[in-house]
Amino acid sequence: MAQLAPSSRMQRLVARELRAVGGVRSVEEEVVVAQGYTVDLLVQHADFGPLAVEVDGPHHFLSEGSRRPTGATQLKRRQLR
Repeated sequence: MAQLAPSSRMQRLVARELRAVGGVRSVEEEVVVAQGYTVDLLVQHADFGPLAVEVDGPHHFLSEGSRRPTGATQLKRRQLR
């Protein structure tokens, strides 16, 4: 079984802020979704239903300071739409 990477400090901060948003029923971290991917945060919202949130740090991009995502990040984004 694959071991999940621990959540980043930034991810934990985003989760905390999302929990304070009106209408948010719950925020789960590191959730495996039907497509087989692990999403950073799964938000259950009263009006919008389930929302997957990815907290993309620097390892999701081709180089430091780049805004171009890696191929793996692009594929994951496409398949989670």
